[in-house]
Amino acid sequence: MSELFQTDISLNQEAFDLWLKYRKEIKKPFKSAMTIEGQQNKIIKLSGGDYQKQMDIVMQSIDEGWTGLFELKQPATPPQQSEGFIKKHTDPSWRQDLLGE
Repeated sequence: MSELFQTDISLNQEAFDLWLKYRKEIKKPFKSAMTIEGQQNKIIKLSGGDYQKQMDIVMQSIDEGWTGLFELKQPATPPQQSEGFIKKHTDPSWRQDLLGE
């Protein structure tokens, strides 16, 4: 179906077809050609035309159960650990304290 509405050569057709299939399966299909074209433009814009990023965007929305396409979540960066935290968790004496040795 989406091949009829392909508007740009930078569209990952496989990812977009998966998006259409998902929307149909959750009983929220797109109702017009204009909506489909808008979704194509949105995924291209969000991904900068990157095929892998388009697939990642679709998979993120499917995995989260979303009905829309959104920018990829940034992976959480681990908090900076203080020297005390590192020493406490690498010092073998913690075992002695815990086990009463």
